[in-house]
Amino acid sequence: MPLTWDDARTILQSRIADSSDDVAVDQALNLAQRKVAKARRWPELMKRAFFNTVAAYSTGTVATDGTTAVVLTGGTWPTAVATAPSKYRFALSLSDPWYEITTRTDANNIVLAAAYVDDDQTASSYITYKSHYSLAADVERVEEIWVHDAGRAVALVDAATDQTVTEFLHFPGGPGTPTHFYHLERDSAGGKQILLGPETPDDVYRVEYTYQKKVVDDTFQGNLDESRWPAILARASAILYEPEFYERHLTAMAEYRSLLKEEWSSEGDSTSQSLRVGQNRYNYPNAGNGYLDYLMGQGRVVDPT
Repeated sequence: MPLTWDDARTILQSRIADSSDDVAVDQALNLAQRKVAKARRWPELMKRAFFNTVAAYSTGTVATDGTTAVVLTGGTWPTAVATAPSKYRFALSLSDPWYEITTRTDANNIVLAAAYVDDDQTASSYITYKSHYSLAADVERVEEIWVHDAGRAVALVDAATDQTVTEFLHFPGGPGTPTHFYHLERDSAGGKQILLGPETPDDVYRVEYTYQKKVVDDTFQGNLDESRWPAILARASAILYEPEFYERHLTAMAEYRSLLKEEWSSEGDSTSQSLRVGQNRYNYPNAGNGYLDYLMGQGRVVDPT
């Protein structure tokens, strides 16, 4: 029978011999399950999802007058250019400053987030493109992203670790096929967003990504597998013991680490011989206690302690 949150609270209160503070126990359980969730790529938290890119649009010419208004002639603004939480950018060219579009008044008129500051334009070429892509609502951390292109699934590079392409945050290099992704601020609904680049998409591409799901507070249902609960309870005990009972805290932490190692072993992973990166397994010589540093450096995991 699945463990309920109330069951976990009762067990934890019995372990620490204190049933007087439900709030502190709930906080410890929530923090503990987040710690365990981040310790590695637990299969039950891994998920795959898709979205489609939007091709850049540049049909017709535009007029600007130093205000936030932009008038299009010879074309029709895409209906989604100002649909939240997506964000579209507008620029006269890929090397010109870009502006966020906030409103699509009608087929020929849009409103920018800030007044256009360059010289007035009467019949200028332009480009508008979708820069921000919101991911599934339950995304906690993106693991890998691929673009389906010409019968292949091509892995994108995380631009946060690639200094040569971070400038595409300011000036894209497209249109073309994106080769990198960059983590952005969360959207207005609190969801994860990414930026594709350095080329802004020139076509509709199918984008596939794997991610770790969020852990829902105050519940065990639908989150971590039952086998992870002993580790969660041990970590929660360590949290509650830490302020006043440091020796008990250390004992609970030792139990927690031991339980984590048992779970790694049962999943077929070794904490000292190899590690998983994406769909592959790589040997990591002389890992020892340094394997966490390696994983954290790769953005794959945080210190489970």
